Amino acid sequence: MNNFHITKFKFFKLSTYIPMLFLVVMGLSLILFKMYPIRISHHIEIIIGIGAVLFILGSMLIFWSEKTRHTLFNFSENLTCHDFAIGIYKRSRSPGTFGFILLFLGFACFMNSYVVLFTVIVFFLILSFIVIPFIEKKKIEYCGDAYREYMQMVRMWW
Repeated sequence: MNNFHITKFKFFKLSTYIPMLFLVVMGLSLILFKMYPIRISHHIEIIIGIGAVLFILGSMLIFWSEKTRHTLFNFSENLTCHDFAIGIYKRSRSPGTFGFILLFLGFACFMNSYVVLFTVIVFFLILSFIVIPFIEKKKIEYCGDAYREYMQMVRMWW
């Protein structure tokens, strides 16, 4: 086995954790919003405008990171361990996840709800301290020093 090509890395399976967590937390936030409909602002036009911008930016970031991610992997889920810093991944180790956070912030603005905004913060903390470290630990197990060097060069978020 050479150092640049590791097989059987189940990154695509690991990468489904974030969108699934996003959907679960979003559903929970809607239930909480029905129970506690506390509004952020009475200026609906401004809040919806901010939400639209965040929603569009988040969606674009998710699609851009997914497009770039597919150049990191081949179709048999093999991880190439020698060049992580390509495309948007030169700026952030988790651009798609950051896109989901922006998307969720946009949703909180659309809903005009402090409760949904609070769940965005909880979602961010869960991602920052549990999910992303777990995924990065798995990448380190497969790629070792190559991924550690990448982690030192590129920030987690932006």
